[in-house]
Amino acid sequence: YIRQGVTTLVCGNCGTSPTNIAEFFRRLGDGGTGPNIAVLIGHSSVRRQVLGERNVAPSPQQLGEMKRIVRDAMRAGAHDYLMKDNLTRLVPAIERELNEARERHQRRQVQEQLKEQMVLNQVLLDSFPCVAMLLRPKTREVIALNKAAMKAGAVSGETCFKSWAKSDRPCSWCLAPEVWSNGKQRQLEFEARGVFWDAHWIPVSEDLYMHYAFDITQRKLAEKQQQQIQIRM
Repeated sequence: YIRQGVTTLVCGNCGTSPTNIAEFFRRLGDGGTGPNIAVLIGHSSVRRQVLGERNVAPSPQQLGEMKRIVRDAMRAGAHDYLMKDNLTRLVPAIERELNEARERHQRRQVQEQLKEQMVLNQVLLDSFPCVAMLLRPKTREVIALNKAAMKAGAVSGETCFKSWAKSDRPCSWCLAPEVWSNGKQRQLEFEARGVFWDAHWIPVSEDLYMHYAFDITQRKLAEKQQQQIQIRM
């Protein structure tokens, strides 16, 4: 269609359309489309789903079922319905659908950009040979982490202090608040639960910061042994 100059297709204006609009849009999303797709809920399809091919008037219950199908279809993305003797709703319906299509396209672009960014973030985290995490400022929620962080106990979607440090409150030595306030990276060596860490906090963006830490226990023990040897000498 695009090569022929067709940028928009209107489905359902002949009275026939899918009645499961949610499933219709799901399949479109999975397969992708070239032109914009405007979907109207076809009156013939709605009637056929409830009454079959019988030429009879619907009962109040059957009419209620038809209304439910139309209501569900419009909530799922069909923005109007058409009757053969009243086409005045067609142009407004197409305009609304085009606006919705633009908004859906913009949302998909944002979602794709976020997915790409998360992939890049994960590649970056996985390149660290130590515990490494991306977190939300203020809440300290873990957004992404590498295998070393998972092995240490950190869990995506939880706070770093609850999942990694096994604490109900932020760690007393945490320098993340300073990073949030001045936007400058910080570094600190400390001991926690018998492990010495060389920890770093780095601002990434307004809504992300990185926290990574090297286990330097062996180095600290070696330094302590060296000091003891020097004292004896």
